[in-house]
Amino acid sequence: MVTGASGFLGGHVVPLLLERGHDVTGLARSPEAAGRIASLGAEPLRGDLDDAASLGDGFAAAEAQVLVNLASLGFGHAPAVIAAATSAGIERAVFVSTTAIFTTLSAPSKAARQTAEADIVASGLHWTIRPTMIYGAPGDRNMARLLKLIRRTPVVVVPRTGRGLQQPVHVADVAAAIAAAAERPATAGAAYDVAGPEALTLDAIIAAAAEAVGRRPLMVHVPLGPAASMVRAYERLVRRPRLRAEQLERLAEDKTFDIGPAHRDLGFRPRSFSEGIRSEADMLLPPRSEEPLGPMTEMERALMLARTARHLRPSQVLHRARLRIQRAVVAALPGVAVRGLSGPVPTRCGWPAEAVPLDGTVTGAEQPPELAAAGTFRFLGETRELGTPHDWQQLGADQLWRFHLHYFEWAWALHAHPDRAWARTIFAGLWRSWRDGTPFGRGDGWAPYVVSLRSWALCGIY
Repeated sequence: MVTGASGFLGGHVVPLLLERGHDVTGLARSPEAAGRIASLGAEPLRGDLDDAASLGDGFAAAEAQVLVNLASLGFGHAPAVIAAATSAGIERAVFVSTTAIFTTLSAPSKAARQTAEADIVASGLHWTIRPTMIYGAPGDRNMARLLKLIRRTPVVVVPRTGRGLQQPVHVADVAAAIAAAAERPATAGAAYDVAGPEALTLDAIIAAAAEAVGRRPLMVHVPLGPAASMVRAYERLVRRPRLRAEQLERLAEDKTFDIGPAHRDLGFRPRSFSEGIRSEADMLLPPRSEEPLGPMTEMERALMLARTARHLRPSQVLHRARLRIQRAVVAALPGVAVRGLSGPVPTRCGWPAEAVPLDGTVTGAEQPPELAAAGTFRFLGETRELGTPHDWQQLGADQLWRFHLHYFEWAWALHAHPDRAWARTIFAGLWRSWRDGTPFGRGDGWAPYVVSLRSWALCGIY
């Protein structure tokens, strides 16, 4: 019987138990969790850790000999799980706790987990407990974020000196240790620290992760106090923060553990961090020539902004403030802004006779005129339709794709079309649609670089 079977660790433990020939059932609190458990090959049983009655019914229906509790012990569920297991006649249990109980910080979850472990030890179950920082596959909350951050930014901010020792362990090695504990009665009554093979400094971990994605970021060491204060402020601003001050503070602690007992009793032989992080990088991140990594998180944007601001002169800061005010005026009073920018139409328009724009000789195989006529655009290998009426904002697309849409470079292919009347009609319709659907001064269509390319394209096409 596995609790937490539909979670990150469950996705590795359940298949391994099945592979070793065990019949596995998993507790599912929702249809989605049940579907996930069934997809792993186990039998889902209805039950909710917050509902003692359904929990007891689920354990009873499992008719299990062994409980493997992967669900977090930090939310006060241990007494209910122990009671349900005892009522169902289960005697053998493996509980996955965390080495975070050894932190010197007064973290709220620390006391809850320590109380849970005390309840487990005091129970009549033949128990085995614990691992440390887990990584190794999409969905982990540690190294997956670091890999993406290094892939995106050339600077990594490190709390304190970066010499705090960490001992991350690969999820597959943790799963193997859990399966071994469930199968070996001799391990009952023991708590094993399941960690990586060696303790590494935080700087060494970042360097290995960077090597795995082919980057060499600059590591900027910052005092822990101000960094933690910034993250606390971020926590207050964001509904679901992806980084917490407690996590940052724990990175500055030494976290080293003796894995000798696990090696002796569980046959625990974890892979090296360099090997594990390379395999995770290959699994998690596409080659650089392929798809983008998706939107930046709030924290990544804040770090990028801080990195930029370090190099700004006072005059540049003042100009940025002036630009922000101008943009606010344009957004609030677009009509006034347009009138202010409008001047007399020059008497001479068009290119000088000797100018032949190279753009006009390129037809653009990726975006033929017929696609544009149908309101369909293909950039960066992705095809999207504007729909009816045309949606020029395309908020579901990557920002670089939206930039290409607003560049209007795709219109050069219309410019080169042999049927001039048809091309002019199509362009006029798209131009009016874009003008009506792209408010002046707002959105990606009015980003400075986008405006500069569109100005060049429109001058040439005109």
